[in-house]
Amino acid sequence: MKIRGVLILTLLMLFAACRNIQTSNLNKDGKQTSKKLSDTVNTRNDSDFSERNKEFKELESHIPRFYIKYKQPINGYSVKVMVESVDEPSRAILEFSKDGKVAFTLENRYFYESALEGDKKKIFKKGVYYVDYKIRKNERFSGDLDKGVPFFFQDVNFDNTKELVFSLWGQGQRHTSMYKVYSVNDNAEDILYQITDNEPFNKLDDFTKFDQKNKTITLFCDGGASNYTEFIYKLNNDGDDFVPLKKIVDTVDGEEIEYKIKVITSKKG
Repeated sequence: MKIRGVLILTLLMLFAACRNIQTSNLNKDGKQTSKKLSDTVNTRNDSDFSERNKEFKELESHIPRFYIKYKQPINGYSVKVMVESVDEPSRAILEFSKDGKVAFTLENRYFYESALEGDKKKIFKKGVYYVDYKIRKNERFSGDLDKGVPFFFQDVNFDNTKELVFSLWGQGQRHTSMYKVYSVNDNAEDILYQITDNEPFNKLDDFTKFDQKNKTITLFCDGGASNYTEFIYKLNNDGDDFVPLKKIVDTVDGEEIEYKIKVITSKKG
């Protein structure tokens, strides 16, 4: 009898506990209430943020990090940067805003800002570091650009619209910078029609030459001490694509050999 009484008491206690658990999630009308966010959502993995915010959240999980705000509008955009590390170059997320709204964000894995030199300890204390944008309005894409300029706007495909150009510091041939180009509009990054990975824009560096008059882009390829090769691309008659025109090879004897390239077809995408 004593054992039976203990079992009955135990069952009653379990029933009461289950009832409390069940009713703890009911409101006075008997309807199910929402659990706390911390009880149901893994905030590290379960997120409904946009892709842009996911990138920011991912970068925020890395410490150290610091923030840059450019004092002047750049091509009409206010620009903020979140940089992963003080080691240069480092990964960064750049946010471009216009009229108080975020237009687009892009990543640069080789971000370098020369204005930060010598102030690394101060950066962490201030939280946000305000930087003057140094590049002159009439500056052109060339090897003469200040190596500390992390990005700029320039018309690189001769369509009378400035593209956004990222400097990938130290990633080019002979330890120069490579450049990554994005077509952008006033509202967002034009993801579907990017020229970033299309020739010749996927091979731009400090040796690249632009001829605005003849609508040509010349890529220089270092062949070592004895020779080099230049590939020349020209904008087609429709003005919507670049086709390889010719290449020039400089041999060990200093003789330039010109090869014309016959293009069978050239279609975008």
